[in-house]
Amino acid sequence: MDKNSQNSSKPPSTDHFKGNKEKEKSGKSKRRKAGGQPGHKGTARELVPVEDVDHIIDIYPEICQCCKTELSKESIKEPRRWQVFEIPPIEPEVTEYRCQSLLQKENRRTLKTSTLLLSKGLLCLY
Repeated sequence: MDKNSQNSSKPPSTDHFKGNKEKEKSGKSKRRKAGGQPGHKGTARELVPVEDVDHIIDIYPEICQCCKTELSKESIKEPRRWQVFEIPPIEPEVTEYRCQSLLQKENRRTLKTSTLLLSKGLLCLY
């Protein structure tokens, strides 16, 4: 029997790969397929009531896949529904501040203002 990290004090990095032993180990543990497992109840987002939907687009098949004839648009059962939620683009709100210059009548001086923006408050200095 060859010595390895399982049956001696050798470190695992010195083990040599043996394909047969790996196959034996994988056979012992049952591997599950990807995705939902049998018996597991799935989860999905609930549909918004039709009254709250902004746009409804009905999609109809145009022709029969077998005989290529046109189809009437009379539904025979409830349609399969899904909803797509779109977030509208963010639009900036633009605010313009104007510091006016005024004329003092007594001294005939023009008073100009300069501004400092202090955390959403506006301070005008003369």
